[in-house]
Amino acid sequence: MTRALLLACVAVALPSAAQAPVSIHVAGRVVDEQAGTGIQGARVMLMLTTMPSAPQWVRGLPPPRTTTDVNGAFALDVSFAGSYRVVVSREGFVRSSAAPTIDVVEGHSLEDVVLPLGGGGSIAGRVRNADGRANGSFTVIALRRRVDADGHVSTSMGSLGQPSADGSFRISTLPAGEYVVVAAPLPSAPRPASDATTTVAPTFFPGTTDLQTAQAILVTMGDAINGIDFQLTSAAVFAIEGTVVRGDGTPVARALVFLTWDPRNAGAGPIQAVSAWSGDDGTFTLTGVVPGNYLLTASVPIPRQPGDDTILLGPDREALSSAPPASPRASLGVTVGSEGVRNLRLVLR
Repeated sequence: MTRALLLACVAVALPSAAQAPVSIHVAGRVVDEQAGTGIQGARVMLMLTTMPSAPQWVRGLPPPRTTTDVNGAFALDVSFAGSYRVVVSREGFVRSSAAPTIDVVEGHSLEDVVLPLGGGGSIAGRVRNADGRANGSFTVIALRRRVDADGHVSTSMGSLGQPSADGSFRISTLPAGEYVVVAAPLPSAPRPASDATTTVAPTFFPGTTDLQTAQAILVTMGDAINGIDFQLTSAAVFAIEGTVVRGDGTPVARALVFLTWDPRNAGAGPIQAVSAWSGDDGTFTLTGVVPGNYLLTASVPIPRQPGDDTILLGPDREALSSAPPASPRASLGVTVGSEGVRNLRLVLR
């Protein structure tokens, strides 16, 4: 390689003088917005959002991050001017507003950045079976409650808690707002069809399967709400039957069919997850489904890959990857009312 060509390669590989990294100091404190005192051990990270003059390769660099000291103080050095979103977190605390954005200018340090965090609220109680026995085999979820102009209640995902063996639970670090609490069965592996006509249903506090009649729980910053005790209820269950096919209409065997609540319905459906494998002829049956609005999906899991932390056992108990494949997939909205749903067709694309 000639000397001229070598110098040209080096010039391409290195940033130009206008793009060269600099050192811009950013410092401040993370404080308790109620007490005004510093919060030790808070994690602070600066996420670059706008950087007009820096090269594209900078976006692949890890963001600057640090942890606050005993007084809640932090200090960081950033290498490029631009706008940064400040992400701050600490167990037991929540932000009361959106993550702030700061503008970092070359040659100008920032020394007095104040980042407030509030003590998150919590909801605690106990879940019992209809006969009064403790039940710790359910997930308890605090869902953010919303009411539209027509008085219709919907929810968005909130925070989860796992009850202890005696059914007691505590869901912490909740931002201020209105919530409903629901106890729902844990997602299970694909299971054979059942002839059961009733099941323990996802149940909202104070003991209803209907989101519209669930009691609203108002949480304020730092508030600890106790006594959310309720019993699980039973509901009639139905089956969903159908076939998984390819685009040309040929059946797909060993596809994983998964039924869960429909996020497109603004979280107004029940919280339930049921799954099954399709047979050699592509047909599937999901049983134990309570009435509600759902999202039905189908995909063909791939063999377990090196480095997979979790696995899925296939219909022959072979190890499959639990990560959903990028394609092909199928999805379909399904409403279960007073009877089952049959003759569905899921087309993998």
